[in-house]
Amino acid sequence: MDAIPAASGALDGVLAWYSLIHLTPGRVPEALSEFARVLRPGGRLLLGFFEGPEVAAFEHAVVTAYSWPVAAL
Repeated sequence: MDAIPAASGALDGVLAWYSLIHLTPGRVPEALSEFARVLRPGGRLLLGFFEGPEVAAFEHAVVTAYSWPVAAL
């Protein structure tokens, strides 16, 4: 998510299915910027994440994960 090996504007879509949940909240904007970089104009982004009333850490199977309010993410 930090450096996707694709040229800028090269991809029609990005699927991030429950992967952003493992980034600390401060790192999420960087990942979203990288997704935007590789997407072509009109490209699609599909995110899967845990929704909650506030950004909150919780214990997950391997490492800490975070839930997000939809509007905040």
